[in-house]
Amino acid sequence: MAVREFHQDKYFGDLRVATMVEMLVENGSEGLLLSAVLEFARGMGADLLVTNQSAPELCMALRSAGWLEHASNYFVALAPGLAAVVGERPIYITRGDGDGLLNL
Repeated sequence: MAVREFHQDKYFGDLRVATMVEMLVENGSEGLLLSAVLEFARGMGADLLVTNQSAPELCMALRSAGWLEHASNYFVALAPGLAAVVGERPIYITRGDGDGLLNL
């Protein structure tokens, strides 16, 4: 979890933004994790809480909890050798695997 204060930002104006990153959770415990994250963000005085997640179970838990969804502008491109190894298996990638919290 990271919390950053923005001032006259083109996206966030003057908000305090919490960012939920790099999480792993046991199946079935997603709701507990989201509650804890929300409580922590509120305690830090966050006005907005954002996350970029790809795990289907976590995305479903976020939607069930009333989170709003928006299309991502992040792309995943695998080197041909890695793509051959991964094949059709699911992979877990978060914002922290790219440029991390560079802009949040």
